[in-house]
Amino acid sequence: MYSDMLTGIGRALLAHYLSQPNNIVVAGVRDLKHQTTLSLSNLPLGAGSKLITVKIDSVSDTDAAAAISTLQSEYNVSVLDVVVANSGICRWAPIAEVPISELVEHLNVNAIGPVRLFQATRPLLQRSTKNPRFAVISSVAGSVAEAPAFELYFGAYGASKATINFLTRKIHFENEWLTALPLHPG
Repeated sequence: MYSDMLTGIGRALLAHYLSQPNNIVVAGVRDLKHQTTLSLSNLPLGAGSKLITVKIDSVSDTDAAAAISTLQSEYNVSVLDVVVANSGICRWAPIAEVPISELVEHLNVNAIGPVRLFQATRPLLQRSTKNPRFAVISSVAGSVAEAPAFELYFGAYGASKATINFLTRKIHFENEWLTALPLHPG
């Protein structure tokens, strides 16, 4: 299960898992009719692999749960082994100038969105017998120790990534059956 994977890292992960044999790969996207979403059907498939796309906007309080319901009722998906939360935004501004609405938006997309996805996918992850994993694409910008050294204006982004890094670690320790981790892609 992938959230909002259309380009870049998300598309590369999606393509990798689709190219492997016997995988059902779910792509959560904001717009099912967008050209980039439609182009996902052109990715090479491994033997026995299948792509399912479902609508998930990371700021929606209902999309992730509705997507899980759709997976269960329309596609007979009852187990998830790996979930990657990949949606995110980054706008650059010094903290003294960042509009509060932008700070809230960063937190909503980059930190709360992955929690929404985790809560919706948790029951299906619990059914996995293959060391279930919940990964969040994060950033070194969310490191309280490392980020201040960068001379870039990404305070809202960094704060949101620090928040999801903390929440992901809490998910990991609160669910001993699950490996949950933030990933900095480099």
